[in-house]
Amino acid sequence: QAPEQMPAQAPTQAPEQPAKQQGLIDIPVRVGGSDAARHFLLYVPNSRDNDEPLPLWLLAPGSHASARGQVELSEIMEVAELKGFAFAALEGENFLLSVTAHGQPEPGRSNDVAYTKAVLEEAERRANIDTDRVFCAGYSRGARFCSRLASELPDKIAAVGVVDGVRYPEPNNATRPIPVLAIHGLQDRVNPFSGHGAYYWEDSVPEAIRKWAAFNGCQRVVPRRL
Repeated sequence: QAPEQMPAQAPTQAPEQPAKQQGLIDIPVRVGGSDAARHFLLYVPNSRDNDEPLPLWLLAPGSHASARGQVELSEIMEVAELKGFAFAALEGENFLLSVTAHGQPEPGRSNDVAYTKAVLEEAERRANIDTDRVFCAGYSRGARFCSRLASELPDKIAAVGVVDGVRYPEPNNATRPIPVLAIHGLQDRVNPFSGHGAYYWEDSVPEAIRKWAAFNGCQRVVPRRL
């Protein structure tokens, strides 16, 4: 009697991964168990090989600005292509990222830290991202949000570069020093350089920087006029 033949089984296949994409693409993301879809814009430079891990910049817009509007305002696509980095442009619900005084979440708003984590996960699925070189660049409210991310996601955000909105989160939950590059206009009337502006803007810019320097263990100050 011939030995019994076992039915052939199809080999197990790994889950299909999206093709690596280049250029600017609009990507939906879902946060937690929410049914409402958020989105972000991902840009991968055309001038770089897909096999080369890329630094990633999160781009956080100011109040009432869309992701696309901030991309156009900042002209970041040209810089990304020239310097060879990817970026993910965030967008808050109703064009307002969740951040209030002292770099804390704004009550009643969406969980934008969870949204940012979802953005990072999706960006890493779609592009070859160097997870040790993920940075946050923000303008005004977006700068305050980057300051918040430095506190809330220190395992993911390597450093922040902010314009007209640096804050020191209180409490600061970062578990390591966070490099901070801050640029601020002396004549800024919305977020005054000297502080004492709106309810979310108490400390002056030098005071916020002093607190970051102390947290980061900086031992000396070297002022330079540029």
